[in-house]
Amino acid sequence: MDDLDAVLAETDEQVLAEFAARLSGEMEARRVTGLRRLELFVTERCNLRCDYCFLQGSSRQGDMPLEVADRALQLLMRHATDVEEVTIVLFGGEPLVCIDRLEAILGEAHRTCGGHGKGLSISCTTNGLLLDQRALELGQRYGFLYLLSVDGLPEVHDRHRRTASGEPTFERLVGKIHLLKAHQRWVGARLTVAPDSIGQLAAGVRLLFSLGVNQFLIGLVSEAEWQPEQIEQIKTQYYDVYDFYVTTREKGLPIRLNAVENWHTRGGKENIWGCSAGVHGITVDASGRVFPCARFLRHARYQMGTVEAGPNWEVGRWLSDRRREVRWKCLRCEYSDHCGGGCPEVNFAASGSPYYPPEAHCAEVRAVTELMAENPRFQVVENGE
Repeated sequence: MDDLDAVLAETDEQVLAEFAARLSGEMEARRVTGLRRLELFVTERCNLRCDYCFLQGSSRQGDMPLEVADRALQLLMRHATDVEEVTIVLFGGEPLVCIDRLEAILGEAHRTCGGHGKGLSISCTTNGLLLDQRALELGQRYGFLYLLSVDGLPEVHDRHRRTASGEPTFERLVGKIHLLKAHQRWVGARLTVAPDSIGQLAAGVRLLFSLGVNQFLIGLVSEAEWQPEQIEQIKTQYYDVYDFYVTTREKGLPIRLNAVENWHTRGGKENIWGCSAGVHGITVDASGRVFPCARFLRHARYQMGTVEAGPNWEVGRWLSDRRREVRWKCLRCEYSDHCGGGCPEVNFAASGSPYYPPEAHCAEVRAVTELMAENPRFQVVENGE
Protein backbone atom coordinates (compact mmCIF):
# COMPACT_ATOMS: atom_id res chain seq x y z
CA MET A 1 0.00 0.00 0.00
CA ASP A 2 2.91 2.36 0.72
CA ASP A 3 4.26 1.74 -2.79
CA LEU A 4 0.82 2.43 -4.25
CA ASP A 5 0.54 5.65 -2.25
CA ALA A 6 3.92 6.75 -3.61
CA VAL A 7 2.85 6.11 -7.20
CA LEU A 8 -0.42 7.95 -6.72
CA ALA A 9 1.37 10.91 -5.15
CA GLU A 10 3.49 11.30 -8.29
CA THR A 11 0.55 10.98 -10.70
CA ASP A 12 -1.11 14.13 -12.07
CA GLU A 13 -4.79 14.79 -11.35
CA GLN A 14 -6.04 14.15 -14.91
CA VAL A 15 -4.57 10.65 -14.99
CA LEU A 16 -5.93 9.98 -11.50
CA ALA A 17 -9.39 11.09 -12.60
CA GLU A 18 -9.27 8.80 -15.64
CA PHE A 19 -8.06 5.92 -13.46
CA ALA A 20 -10.82 6.55 -10.92
CA ALA A 21 -13.47 6.57 -13.63
CA ARG A 22 -12.15 3.34 -15.14
CA LEU A 23 -11.91 1.66 -11.74
CA SER A 24 -15.44 2.74 -10.87
CA GLY A 25 -16.70 1.33 -14.16
CA GLU A 26 -14.93 -1.99 -13.62
CA MET A 27 -16.32 -2.32 -10.09
CA GLU A 28 -19.83 -1.50 -11.30
CA ALA A 29 -19.55 -4.05 -14.12
CA ARG A 30 -18.58 -6.73 -11.61
CA ARG A 31 -21.45 -5.76 -9.31
CA VAL A 32 -24.10 -5.90 -12.08
CA THR A 33 -23.50 -9.04 -14.12
CA GLY A 34 -26.97 -10.33 -14.91
CA LEU A 35 -27.99 -8.05 -17.77
CA ARG A 36 -29.42 -10.23 -20.51
CA ARG A 37 -31.93 -8.13 -22.45
CA LEU A 38 -31.30 -4.95 -24.42
CA GLU A 39 -34.15 -3.12 -26.09
CA LEU A 40 -33.01 -0.70 -28.78
CA PHE A 41 -35.38 2.08 -29.77
CA VAL A 42 -33.90 2.13 -33.27
CA THR A 43 -36.18 4.99 -34.33
CA GLU A 44 -38.71 7.36 -32.83
CA ARG A 45 -40.46 7.72 -36.17
CA CYS A 46 -43.64 5.79 -36.89
CA ASN A 47 -46.06 5.54 -39.80
CA LEU A 48 -49.04 4.95 -37.48
CA ARG A 49 -50.73 6.95 -34.73
CA CYS A 50 -52.26 4.29 -32.47
CA ASP A 51 -54.53 5.96 -29.94
CA TYR A 52 -53.34 3.79 -27.05
CA CYS A 53 -49.61 4.15 -27.77
CA PHE A 54 -47.67 4.78 -24.57
CA LEU A 55 -45.56 7.33 -26.48
CA GLN A 56 -48.56 9.22 -27.80
CA GLY A 57 -47.75 12.90 -28.17
CA SER A 58 -43.96 12.44 -28.46
CA SER A 59 -42.03 14.14 -31.27
CA ARG A 60 -41.35 10.88 -33.16
CA GLN A 61 -38.17 12.34 -34.63
CA GLY A 62 -34.83 10.72 -35.28
CA ASP A 63 -33.18 7.35 -35.80
CA MET A 64 -30.56 5.77 -33.55
CA PRO A 65 -27.01 6.71 -34.65
CA LEU A 66 -24.70 3.73 -35.11
CA GLU A 67 -22.35 5.02 -32.43
CA VAL A 68 -25.21 4.97 -29.92
CA ALA A 69 -26.07 1.40 -30.89
CA ASP A 70 -22.42 0.41 -30.55
CA ARG A 71 -22.14 1.96 -27.06
CA ALA A 72 -25.37 0.23 -26.05
CA LEU A 73 -24.01 -3.12 -27.21
CA GLN A 74 -20.75 -2.58 -25.35
CA LEU A 75 -22.76 -1.69 -22.23
CA LEU A 76 -24.65 -4.96 -22.61
CA MET A 77 -21.41 -6.93 -22.95
CA ARG A 78 -19.90 -5.31 -19.83
CA HIS A 79 -22.86 -6.34 -17.70
CA ALA A 80 -23.65 -9.75 -19.22
CA THR A 81 -20.51 -11.52 -18.05
CA ASP A 82 -22.49 -14.31 -16.34
CA VAL A 83 -24.90 -14.77 -19.26
CA GLU A 84 -24.33 -17.17 -22.16
CA GLU A 85 -27.03 -15.74 -24.44
CA VAL A 86 -28.43 -12.24 -24.68
CA THR A 87 -31.63 -10.95 -26.25
CA ILE A 88 -31.80 -7.81 -28.34
CA VAL A 89 -35.23 -6.35 -29.03
CA LEU A 90 -35.54 -4.00 -31.99
CA PHE A 91 -38.30 -1.55 -31.26
CA GLY A 92 -39.65 1.91 -32.01
CA GLY A 93 -41.48 3.78 -33.45
CA GLU A 94 -41.61 1.47 -36.43
CA PRO A 95 -38.21 -0.19 -36.99
CA LEU A 96 -38.79 -0.75 -40.70
CA VAL A 97 -39.03 2.97 -41.48
CA CYS A 98 -35.21 3.02 -41.22
CA ILE A 99 -34.32 -0.37 -42.67
CA ASP A 100 -30.78 0.70 -43.66
CA ARG A 101 -30.03 1.66 -40.06
CA LEU A 102 -31.76 -1.49 -38.83
CA GLU A 103 -29.57 -3.67 -41.05
CA ALA A 104 -26.41 -1.92 -39.85
CA ILE A 105 -27.39 -2.38 -36.20
CA LEU A 106 -28.14 -6.07 -36.79
CA GLY A 107 -24.71 -6.58 -38.30
CA GLU A 108 -23.00 -4.80 -35.42
CA ALA A 109 -24.98 -6.80 -32.86
CA HIS A 110 -23.87 -10.10 -34.38
CA ARG A 111 -20.24 -9.02 -34.59
CA THR A 112 -20.22 -7.73 -31.02
CA CYS A 113 -21.92 -10.76 -29.47
CA GLY A 114 -19.83 -13.17 -31.52
CA GLY A 115 -16.65 -11.40 -30.49
CA HIS A 116 -17.58 -11.85 -26.83
CA GLY A 117 -18.66 -15.47 -27.22
CA LYS A 118 -22.31 -14.70 -26.53
CA GLY A 119 -25.29 -16.37 -28.13
CA LEU A 120 -27.75 -13.90 -29.58
CA SER A 121 -31.54 -13.97 -29.79
CA ILE A 122 -33.26 -11.18 -31.73
CA SER A 123 -36.84 -9.97 -31.58
CA CYS A 124 -38.42 -7.34 -33.81
CA THR A 125 -41.92 -5.94 -33.39
CA THR A 126 -43.50 -4.28 -36.43
CA ASN A 127 -46.88 -2.97 -37.48
CA GLY A 128 -46.25 -4.90 -40.69
CA LEU A 129 -47.13 -2.26 -43.27
CA LEU A 130 -43.53 -1.91 -44.50
CA LEU A 131 -42.73 -5.61 -44.67
CA ASP A 132 -41.15 -6.46 -48.01
CA GLN A 133 -38.68 -8.93 -49.48
CA ARG A 134 -35.68 -7.07 -48.10
CA ALA A 135 -37.10 -7.03 -44.59
CA LEU A 136 -37.89 -10.74 -44.78
CA GLU A 137 -34.38 -11.51 -46.01
CA LEU A 138 -32.97 -9.65 -43.02
CA GLY A 139 -34.98 -11.89 -40.72
CA GLN A 140 -33.69 -15.00 -42.48
CA ARG A 141 -30.09 -13.80 -42.52
CA TYR A 142 -30.01 -12.95 -38.82
CA GLY A 143 -32.32 -15.71 -37.64
CA PHE A 144 -35.29 -13.90 -36.16
CA LEU A 145 -39.06 -13.80 -36.63
CA TYR A 146 -41.12 -10.66 -36.93
CA LEU A 147 -43.87 -10.10 -34.38
CA LEU A 148 -46.89 -8.25 -35.77
CA SER A 149 -48.92 -5.66 -33.93
CA VAL A 150 -52.51 -6.32 -35.02
CA ASP A 151 -55.69 -6.03 -32.99
CA GLY A 152 -58.08 -8.63 -34.40
CA LEU A 153 -61.23 -7.74 -36.31
CA PRO A 154 -60.94 -5.07 -39.04
CA GLU A 155 -63.27 -2.65 -37.27
CA VAL A 156 -61.30 -3.01 -34.02
CA HIS A 157 -57.90 -2.67 -35.66
CA ASP A 158 -58.91 0.34 -37.75
CA ARG A 159 -60.54 2.05 -34.80
CA HIS A 160 -57.27 2.20 -32.89
CA ARG A 161 -54.46 1.75 -35.42
CA ARG A 162 -54.58 4.36 -38.18
CA THR A 163 -51.91 6.13 -40.20
CA ALA A 164 -50.63 9.59 -39.39
CA SER A 165 -53.16 10.93 -41.91
CA GLY A 166 -56.02 8.97 -40.31
CA GLU A 167 -56.35 6.16 -42.87
CA PRO A 168 -57.37 2.60 -41.88
CA THR A 169 -54.69 -0.09 -42.13
CA PHE A 170 -56.22 -3.55 -41.71
CA GLU A 171 -56.76 -4.34 -45.40
CA ARG A 172 -53.17 -3.36 -46.20
CA LEU A 173 -51.95 -5.58 -43.39
CA VAL A 174 -53.76 -8.72 -44.63
CA GLY A 175 -51.50 -8.98 -47.67
CA LYS A 176 -48.43 -8.54 -45.47
CA ILE A 177 -49.57 -11.43 -43.25
CA HIS A 178 -49.72 -13.69 -46.30
CA LEU A 179 -46.26 -12.49 -47.39
CA LEU A 180 -44.84 -13.12 -43.92
CA LYS A 181 -46.47 -16.56 -43.72
CA ALA A 182 -44.59 -17.62 -46.84
CA HIS A 183 -41.31 -17.08 -44.95
CA GLN A 184 -42.27 -17.92 -41.34
CA ARG A 185 -44.04 -21.05 -40.18
CA TRP A 186 -44.85 -19.26 -36.94
CA VAL A 187 -46.48 -15.86 -37.31
CA GLY A 188 -46.99 -14.14 -33.99
CA ALA A 189 -49.38 -11.30 -33.28
CA ARG A 190 -49.50 -8.89 -30.39
CA LEU A 191 -53.16 -8.03 -29.77
CA THR A 192 -53.72 -4.91 -27.73
CA VAL A 193 -57.18 -4.99 -26.16
CA ALA A 194 -58.85 -1.72 -25.17
CA PRO A 195 -62.00 -1.51 -23.06
CA ASP A 196 -64.16 -0.90 -26.13
CA SER A 197 -62.82 -3.98 -27.92
CA ILE A 198 -62.79 -6.63 -25.17
CA GLY A 199 -66.13 -8.03 -26.37
CA GLN A 200 -64.60 -8.81 -29.79
CA LEU A 201 -61.36 -10.42 -28.61
CA ALA A 202 -62.24 -14.07 -29.33
CA ALA A 203 -63.67 -13.28 -32.75
CA GLY A 204 -60.48 -11.40 -33.56
CA VAL A 205 -58.30 -14.36 -32.58
CA ARG A 206 -60.33 -16.69 -34.81
CA LEU A 207 -60.08 -14.33 -37.77
CA LEU A 208 -56.34 -13.85 -37.44
CA PHE A 209 -55.79 -17.60 -37.16
CA SER A 210 -57.73 -18.07 -40.41
CA LEU A 211 -55.39 -15.53 -42.03
CA GLY A 212 -52.25 -17.43 -40.97
CA VAL A 213 -51.42 -16.09 -37.51
CA ASN A 214 -50.78 -18.92 -35.06
CA GLN A 215 -49.16 -17.32 -32.02
CA PHE A 216 -51.06 -14.83 -29.90
CA LEU A 217 -49.77 -12.40 -27.28
CA ILE A 218 -52.76 -10.70 -25.72
CA GLY A 219 -52.34 -7.55 -23.68
CA LEU A 220 -55.03 -5.42 -22.08
CA VAL A 221 -54.73 -1.64 -21.92
CA SER A 222 -55.07 -2.04 -18.18
CA GLU A 223 -54.36 1.58 -17.37
CA ALA A 224 -57.37 2.74 -19.39
CA GLU A 225 -60.75 3.45 -17.79
CA TRP A 226 -62.71 0.18 -17.75
CA GLN A 227 -66.44 0.08 -17.02
CA PRO A 228 -67.87 -2.75 -14.84
CA GLU A 229 -69.60 -4.37 -17.82
CA GLN A 230 -66.31 -4.38 -19.75
CA ILE A 231 -64.49 -5.93 -16.80
CA GLU A 232 -67.11 -8.70 -16.71
CA GLN A 233 -66.42 -9.56 -20.35
CA ILE A 234 -62.78 -10.42 -19.69
CA LYS A 235 -63.51 -13.90 -18.34
CA THR A 236 -66.13 -14.65 -21.00
CA GLN A 237 -63.82 -13.67 -23.83
CA TYR A 238 -60.85 -15.55 -22.38
CA TYR A 239 -63.02 -18.65 -22.08
CA ASP A 240 -63.84 -18.45 -25.79
CA VAL A 241 -60.19 -17.85 -26.68
CA TYR A 242 -59.03 -20.79 -24.55
CA ASP A 243 -61.73 -23.06 -25.98
CA PHE A 244 -60.67 -22.17 -29.52
CA TYR A 245 -57.02 -22.70 -28.60
CA VAL A 246 -57.56 -26.18 -27.14
CA THR A 247 -59.91 -27.25 -29.93
CA THR A 248 -57.37 -26.13 -32.52
CA ARG A 249 -54.60 -28.07 -30.83
CA GLU A 250 -56.81 -31.17 -30.67
CA LYS A 251 -57.09 -30.94 -34.45
CA GLY A 252 -53.30 -31.09 -34.69
CA LEU A 253 -52.97 -27.51 -35.91
CA PRO A 254 -50.10 -25.29 -34.68
CA ILE A 255 -51.15 -22.57 -32.25
CA ARG A 256 -49.65 -20.88 -29.20
CA LEU A 257 -51.17 -18.58 -26.61
CA ASN A 258 -49.12 -16.46 -24.23
CA ALA A 259 -51.77 -16.49 -21.50
CA VAL A 260 -51.39 -20.28 -21.19
CA GLU A 261 -47.60 -20.09 -21.21
CA ASN A 262 -47.62 -17.40 -18.52
CA TRP A 263 -50.00 -19.39 -16.34
CA HIS A 264 -47.72 -22.43 -16.40
CA THR A 265 -44.67 -20.25 -15.75
CA ARG A 266 -46.16 -18.43 -12.77
CA GLY A 267 -48.56 -21.02 -11.36
CA GLY A 268 -47.83 -22.14 -7.81
CA LYS A 269 -44.82 -19.86 -7.29
CA GLU A 270 -45.25 -17.75 -4.20
CA ASN A 271 -44.13 -14.14 -4.02
CA ILE A 272 -42.68 -14.00 -7.53
CA TRP A 273 -43.44 -10.31 -7.73
CA GLY A 274 -41.55 -7.42 -9.18
CA CYS A 275 -40.12 -6.80 -12.64
CA SER A 276 -36.74 -7.56 -14.19
CA ALA A 277 -36.65 -4.22 -16.05
CA GLY A 278 -33.73 -2.09 -14.94
CA VAL A 279 -31.98 -5.15 -13.50
CA HIS A 280 -31.85 -7.88 -16.15
CA GLY A 281 -33.06 -5.69 -19.01
CA ILE A 282 -32.74 -2.09 -20.14
CA THR A 283 -33.98 0.12 -22.97
CA VAL A 284 -31.83 2.59 -24.88
CA ASP A 285 -33.65 5.28 -26.81
CA ALA A 286 -32.54 6.79 -30.12
CA SER A 287 -30.49 9.49 -28.42
CA GLY A 288 -28.67 7.09 -26.10
CA ARG A 289 -30.63 7.59 -22.89
CA VAL A 290 -31.02 4.48 -20.72
CA PHE A 291 -34.35 3.51 -19.12
CA PRO A 292 -35.56 0.40 -17.27
CA CYS A 293 -37.88 -0.46 -20.19
CA ALA A 294 -39.54 1.17 -23.19
CA ARG A 295 -42.67 2.09 -21.25
CA PHE A 296 -40.65 4.40 -19.02
CA LEU A 297 -39.46 6.54 -21.93
CA ARG A 298 -42.29 8.95 -21.21
CA HIS A 299 -41.05 9.49 -17.64
CA ALA A 300 -37.83 11.53 -17.68
CA ARG A 301 -37.43 11.11 -13.92
CA TYR A 302 -36.82 7.38 -14.42
CA GLN A 303 -33.92 7.84 -16.83
CA MET A 304 -31.07 5.67 -15.56
CA GLY A 305 -28.32 7.52 -17.40
CA THR A 306 -26.79 7.38 -20.87
CA VAL A 307 -24.82 4.82 -22.84
CA GLU A 308 -21.83 7.14 -22.67
CA ALA A 309 -21.83 7.84 -18.93
CA GLY A 310 -23.35 4.50 -17.93
CA PRO A 311 -26.54 3.70 -16.02
CA ASN A 312 -27.38 4.31 -12.40
CA TRP A 313 -28.69 0.86 -11.48
CA GLU A 314 -30.37 2.08 -8.32
CA VAL A 315 -33.03 3.81 -10.43
CA GLY A 316 -34.32 0.48 -11.68
CA ARG A 317 -33.93 -1.62 -8.54
CA TRP A 318 -37.29 -0.68 -7.07
CA LEU A 319 -38.98 -2.41 -10.00
CA SER A 320 -37.77 -5.78 -8.71
CA ASP A 321 -38.76 -5.09 -5.11
CA ARG A 322 -40.47 -8.29 -3.94
CA ARG A 323 -41.40 -7.19 -0.45
CA ARG A 324 -44.96 -8.05 0.48
CA GLU A 325 -45.44 -4.92 2.56
CA VAL A 326 -45.16 -2.55 -0.43
CA ARG A 327 -48.02 -4.34 -2.22
CA TRP A 328 -50.79 -4.03 0.30
CA LYS A 329 -53.49 -4.58 -2.35
CA CYS A 330 -51.92 -7.97 -3.11
CA LEU A 331 -51.25 -9.15 0.45
CA ARG A 332 -54.52 -11.01 0.95
CA CYS A 333 -55.32 -11.68 -2.70
CA GLU A 334 -56.07 -15.36 -3.29
CA TYR A 335 -54.66 -15.10 -6.82
CA SER A 336 -51.28 -13.61 -5.89
CA ASP A 337 -49.40 -16.85 -6.59
CA HIS A 338 -50.39 -16.50 -10.25
CA CYS A 339 -49.52 -12.82 -10.55
CA GLY A 340 -46.40 -10.68 -10.76
CA GLY A 341 -48.15 -7.63 -9.37
CA GLY A 342 -48.71 -5.98 -12.74
CA CYS A 343 -46.40 -3.87 -14.90
CA PRO A 344 -44.88 -1.18 -12.63
CA GLU A 345 -45.21 1.54 -15.28
CA VAL A 346 -48.83 0.64 -16.05
CA ASN A 347 -49.55 0.60 -12.33
CA PHE A 348 -47.90 3.99 -11.97
CA ALA A 349 -49.84 5.44 -14.91
CA ALA A 350 -53.14 4.12 -13.56
CA SER A 351 -52.81 4.69 -9.81
CA GLY A 352 -49.70 6.76 -9.16
CA SER A 353 -48.01 3.78 -7.48
CA PRO A 354 -45.85 1.12 -9.18
CA TYR A 355 -47.12 -1.41 -6.63
CA TYR A 356 -50.88 -0.90 -7.01
CA PRO A 357 -52.25 -2.70 -10.09
CA PRO A 358 -55.40 -1.40 -11.82
CA GLU A 359 -58.63 -3.38 -11.63
CA ALA A 360 -58.45 -4.57 -15.25
CA HIS A 361 -55.16 -6.33 -14.53
CA CYS A 362 -56.54 -7.96 -11.40
CA ALA A 363 -59.66 -9.06 -13.29
CA GLU A 364 -57.52 -10.64 -16.00
CA VAL A 365 -55.45 -12.63 -13.49
CA ARG A 366 -58.60 -13.66 -11.65
CA ALA A 367 -60.30 -14.76 -14.89
CA VAL A 368 -57.34 -16.80 -16.13
CA THR A 369 -56.81 -18.52 -12.77
CA GLU A 370 -60.48 -19.40 -12.39
CA LEU A 371 -60.77 -20.66 -15.96
CA MET A 372 -57.81 -22.96 -15.45
CA ALA A 373 -59.25 -24.32 -12.21
CA GLU A 374 -62.74 -24.78 -13.63
CA ASN A 375 -61.64 -26.29 -16.97
CA PRO A 376 -58.82 -28.86 -16.68
CA ARG A 377 -58.80 -29.26 -20.47
CA PHE A 378 -57.39 -25.72 -20.70
CA GLN A 379 -54.26 -26.76 -18.78
CA VAL A 380 -52.35 -27.66 -21.90
CA VAL A 381 -48.57 -27.51 -21.61
CA GLU A 382 -47.01 -25.68 -24.54
CA ASN A 383 -44.68 -27.73 -26.72
CA GLY A 384 -42.24 -24.85 -27.11
CA GLU A 385 -42.25 -24.77 -30.90
